[in-house]
Order: sequence, then C-alpha cells, then structure tokens
Amino acid sequence: GIRDFCLSRGLGDVYKRQIVYNMNPPAPILPIGPITDILQISTLELARQMSLRDEEIYHSIRPRECMNQAWNKPDLKDTCPNMLRMINRFNLVSAWVQTVIVKEKTLKNRKSLLLNFIKVAQSLRQLHNYHSLMAIIAALESSSVSRLKKTWEMIGSQYLNVFEELKELMRSEGNYKNLRTIIKKEDPPTIPYIGVYLSDLTFIEDGNPSRFGDNQEYINYLKMKMLGEVIGEILFYQQERYNLQPVESIQECFDKSEKEALPEKETYKLSLICEPRT
Repeated sequence: GIRDFCLSRGLGDVYKRQIVYNMNPPAPILPIGPITDILQISTLELARQMSLRDEEIYHSIRPRECMNQAWNKPDLKDTCPNMLRMINRFNLVSAWVQTVIVKEKTLKNRKSLLLNFIKVAQSLRQLHNYHSLMAIIAALESSSVSRLKKTWEMIGSQYLNVFEELKELMRSEGNYKNLRTIIKKEDPPTIPYIGVYLSDLTFIEDGNPSRFGDNQEYINYLKMKMLGEVIGEILFYQQERYNLQPVESIQECFDKSEKEALPEKETYKLSLICEPRT
C-alpha cells in the first residue's frame, strides 16, 4: 500500500504528517483591467495558475506511460500521451519565458521582465512546483537570455542570490541530490520535475535486461521492482491537488502568449538585437 511505499522510499515523514487544508482556497490576486502585459499579473498568481496547468497534466500520467522509454521512441509515442504533454509543457514554458524577455526592446522593461520571472520562480518553489521552476531556470540560463549582461547587471543582489539558490536546489549533480532531499521533507501538493524520473527510468531500462537465461526464459524481477519504485513515486505525488482557483483571464493570457513562443534560433537573433555583440 501507500504506507509501505512511502516507508521504502524514505517518504515516511510525509506519510505520517496530516495535511489539513482550508476548505476555501486563497482568494486569487486578480489583475486590474484587461491583461495587455505579463507584468500586470502578480508573480504569485502567475505561479499559481502555472501550477494548475502543470497539475492537470501531471495527474494524468499513467504507469504504462513510464515503460520502455516510450517517450523517446517514435513508434511508441502513442502509448505515453501525458508524459509527452509534460515534456512539451516544460519546453513550452522555457521557450515562452525566453521569448517574452528578448522581444522587449527597452533595457528598463527587459530588466523588469527578467526580475519578474525570478520572482515567479521563487513562488513556484514555495508552491513545490519543481517542473515549471526548472523550466524557468532553463530559460534564464539559455544562451538567448544569459548573454544579456546589461539586463542582468540591473538585477539587485537580493534577487540574484535568490536565483543562485534556486539553481543550487535544482542542480543535476549527484543525480539531483539536493532536490531529492528537499522534496522528501515537504508536504504535498508537489509537482516534481519530471526529468528526474525520466533519468531514473532510462538508467534502469538501459542498464538492466528485462529477461535473462539461455532462452530468455527468466523475467528480471529486480528490474521490475526498480521500475515499480520510480513509478510509485510519480503516483505518490498525484494524491494531493492544489487548493487554488483558476483565473480565466490569466489562463487565456497563457493561451495567447504561449502560441507566440519562438524557437531557440529566433530568440537568439532577437537577443543579439537587444544587446549586440561587442
């Protein structure tokens, strides 16, 4: 059962804690008037609405979608639609953040957007949404955004330190040791960074045959057990949902702006226009 799984994966403390939610979700922070600029939206509310979108996809992932590295194989992609949606969601958020920043021609406004996304990342951390948090970090560390030295120089030390702390948390070193440690100590709801589990599943699949013996007559139950543990952890974080209200105007803003997300080559061209090479 869930209790045994939690104890086996070092999640016993999470299991033991009784999560008590207020029946009423927090009042959303509504933008004033029609949204014409991302800066009109509270960074906390932006993170909340992003989390609701991520949650809908994450909670749709089924165990069978985690098998056979289907997300990497064209002939198997029909078997893992929600896993692919989660991967595509990451790429879309990252491309959207890059696009919004480099399309801004004025240094002052570009600085405001960069600062805004650091604050959104901070709020995503507070909401335990590590998937979109990682997507924003990837965007801000992309070649298109990281090279904007004049823009970065305008960010105060307080938020530069915040960004460094977030990067340290999400570092891939030690097989995401920092993230794995913190996530086990926190109360749900949580949206893990799906890349952690994809790395685990790939390592297990590549390093262990599914069958062995002269005629492949034996099933490798140790491999099945390892896969089951990773899939079990994915399912564990599907148990709790955010107690948040969707805000239609912000969701519509997402739909419109995300459609305008540009590929990396295009964002880099715009980055060079913002701050030409010297």
